[in-house]
Amino acid sequence: MSSSCSNMSAHLLLPINVSLCISGNRSSAVTWCRVASHSVAGRRLPIFSSAVCTKGLVSKRRCRSCCAFVSSGGAKSAIDNRESSCCCCSTSSSSSSSSSGSLFQPAAVKHERVTACSAVQNLGDLSVSQTDRDTAAKLKEELLYQASETVGSLSEESLTLIAKLEKLNPYPEARELPHLFNGCFEAVKSTLKQKGREERKDAGVFATTFTLGRVAFNAFKPLGQEVVITETYNHVGQASEDEYLIISKISVKVGEGEEPLEGLVVNAGKFSFVNPKDMEVVFVSTTLRPLHPEKENDLRRWKEVFQEANPSMDERGFVTVQLPAAKGKLDLLYLDEEMRITKGNLGNVFVTNRLKQSAVSV
Repeated sequence: MSSSCSNMSAHLLLPINVSLCISGNRSSAVTWCRVASHSVAGRRLPIFSSAVCTKGLVSKRRCRSCCAFVSSGGAKSAIDNRESSCCCCSTSSSSSSSSSGSLFQPAAVKHERVTACSAVQNLGDLSVSQTDRDTAAKLKEELLYQASETVGSLSEESLTLIAKLEKLNPYPEARELPHLFNGCFEAVKSTLKQKGREERKDAGVFATTFTLGRVAFNAFKPLGQEVVITETYNHVGQASEDEYLIISKISVKVGEGEEPLEGLVVNAGKFSFVNPKDMEVVFVSTTLRPLHPEKENDLRRWKEVFQEANPSMDERGFVTVQLPAAKGKLDLLYLDEEMRITKGNLGNVFVTNRLKQSAVSV
């Protein structure tokens, strides 16, 4: 990130003001810049695609809901971090923060995906034709349908669709577009599976059971404890510019006839770009915790299973282990305002949807 910032700040930015019509009669002034002597020289870029990399040159603000950056000199529909609404997602910044104190937001809010408005679709890489965008939209719709109908991991048909989407990627130089690579994402489907375990539709987002060791870098015991990942979220660049969190809601299998325990595994790391479209992530810590530590019975059962094997667990049932720089790499196969598809260094492909706001407060 630092090298990208220094390269961007060395270029001359020439502001150009345009007006976009949004949601009927509302309009918002959006500032554009032409970047001289850059890898995309000659194209107009939205100012919030370079806001992070031009500290001191432009003032920026970010929508707390859709994570888009906007210039501070815009009209009232730009973000002022108080009572205004975002010109991209039309969400009030004051309503996006959680007041409940619960780790997970209400389901109606939690699963609200971002749908790109016409204004957002026109920002970024202006060389992408409308035909390609329409084709990509149809491929994404088919991919999500196949994912919902398939038991287990991504099918060969889905991987074929992903290969077609990769060729239509509207933002191949994602490093220059923080309003796109930053955000809150929800896992839809992947090729990830625990070897030797049967895939089942009722076995969580990845349709298979895992061991606790596999989920959390072998940091917690019992390593062989069976868990099901029921939901997974990825927060990128939220609390800080290089923050990278993977938050997995897990269901822990215990004795026969007993209700499963619900918990969270939070793998925390930092990311940077190794080239315009590949990210390196270094995980620095992992946390195991009950989903509802405030519920006395849940906390008691949680401690019965995990406290003796993890003596550093605190009174809330939380235990955090620092990691010895566990590295991973992500190839951004496809990235737009609604969807992100990545391929990890172990070859697993992940399909994620962008959320309007974080589903988990950490």
